[in-house]
Amino acid sequence: MKRIAVVQFYFYPDISAVSQLLGDLLCTIAQDEEYSITVYCAASDYSQVRDQRDNRFDKLNIVRIKTTNIGRKSFFSRIIDYTGFYISVFIRLFFGRRWHVVISMSSPPLIAFPVSLALLFRKIPFIYYIEDLFPEIIFDMSYLKHPWLIRKLQALNKVVMRRANSIITIEEDMSRKVITNYPKARDKTVEIPNWSRDVEHLPTSEKKDFTILYSGNMGLAHDFSMLEPLLKELLPVKNLTYKFIGGGTRVEEIKNIFTKSGETRVGFRGYTRRDVHGATLAQADLFIISQKRETVGDLLPSKLYSYLAAGRPMLFLGPSYSEIGRIITDNDFGIVVEHREDILTAKRYIEFLKNDHLRAGLINERIHRYSKFHFGLQKSVEYFRHIIEETLRKAG
Repeated sequence: MKRIAVVQFYFYPDISAVSQLLGDLLCTIAQDEEYSITVYCAASDYSQVRDQRDNRFDKLNIVRIKTTNIGRKSFFSRIIDYTGFYISVFIRLFFGRRWHVVISMSSPPLIAFPVSLALLFRKIPFIYYIEDLFPEIIFDMSYLKHPWLIRKLQALNKVVMRRANSIITIEEDMSRKVITNYPKARDKTVEIPNWSRDVEHLPTSEKKDFTILYSGNMGLAHDFSMLEPLLKELLPVKNLTYKFIGGGTRVEEIKNIFTKSGETRVGFRGYTRRDVHGATLAQADLFIISQKRETVGDLLPSKLYSYLAAGRPMLFLGPSYSEIGRIITDNDFGIVVEHREDILTAKRYIEFLKNDHLRAGLINERIHRYSKFHFGLQKSVEYFRHIIEETLRKAG
């Protein structure tokens, strides 16, 4: 069997998007008995949860490394948690068993640096799998505001890009940014898109209210600057409701935006379990998705994939030149609100969806077909298997 080690701080049963996506990927690959997969992750509080048991993970060997477990309260509390994890992973890879290939995720920030150093002298190939581009995202989200410090961190990342046998990104903007910032990555960077699992496409139901839904993280990478003027413009529209499902650092800010705009037709609630998430999405007629322009190329909100799989149009609060903006505008999958002059267009689009159920249904079907063709789990798994085999072949 080909022994594969994977390094990722947050893993099952953590509810973060990367944890769930990586779980999907590894569990599917592990069904092929040609591979033996071990995951090194943090032993945080969530690892004690038993009522979320998913039998797919029985095929993985999950090694949970103890950390200080301060949690996600602040950037610096995370750094304290991460430091012990870096050291432990380095020791285990440097002195532990010999792997055929090691896959390092991009979380926690720069974890691939100690991984690359540990593997250097053992001549073990490794794949760098980037879901979030560090350290760039730290600067672009204003966690750190010192350009000289980011340049120092990028110097460490240059070592990773040079050492990695293969580099995987999730979309075109990220690949472009990686290659621009790290020219050594040019000939070994490939894109494997993410996917959505357990989201069923259901026809829109006949109901009085038109529901606009936001589901997922509400954090610093998301742009809600156009939300208040948009809400004010939509106040006269009858039979309109909003639902915000999820969590994050900006939940209270968004609640205040609704209060200031005078819009009361809104409900907030926490994250839903993944097994009921698809049914929750099916209640919507239009999805809200957002991204700050500064983070284009650093990340891609994973809710995009579940929205597409659910087969509903999107209202994007963000730049039209981004991956999300291009998907929406090139395929007529919704509306992009980048500037104030886009708000009236958004209002007209919502009124069109409310009033023309036949054409709205055709749009929904088209979005769902697009999702199945472009963003399937099995297709991404096959790409990933190919990268693993190519890495092993080149390593000899």
